[in-house]
Amino acid sequence: MPNFDPTSNGHRLVKSSGTSEPGGGGVVLLAIVSAFTGLSLLAGATAGAVVAAILGLKGSAFITPVAIGSGVAAGVGVWLGVRISERFASRSANKGRLWPTVGGLAGLVAAVAMASRGLGPWAPFVVILLPGLGALLGDTSAGRRAARQGSRSSRKIEA
Repeated sequence: MPNFDPTSNGHRLVKSSGTSEPGGGGVVLLAIVSAFTGLSLLAGATAGAVVAAILGLKGSAFITPVAIGSGVAAGVGVWLGVRISERFASRSANKGRLWPTVGGLAGLVAAVAMASRGLGPWAPFVVILLPGLGALLGDTSAGRRAARQGSRSSRKIEA
């Protein structure tokens, strides 16, 4: 059971070092990255369809601008979702955004692969959550990596 900071109305966790950090950051990251990726995907597909319609493309040629627009916009949505979730979760800016963004992009690739297979009625829900899950896994691995490096440097100081 985590220890909560009583002065913060219970939304900040007290770490063993005595400092507190925001609680629920993982849920915020998952929700915001998934939402912004979906929103950006829809906007990019719409922009691609408008471009294809303006160019007068028909049939399979119509798909190309839609796919390019939605792919680029979804990648931007993952990056933007990581940035915004960092603000909502009150994380420090020096934590880094690289690994959550890389994880979110990997989740996006997995989502596209799943969507192309058409895996049943629950596939849309899973596909929507995959970029957020990837970002959460990337953030968790980056946090563990930073904790290991921090413990190594403290051992060197003690020695």
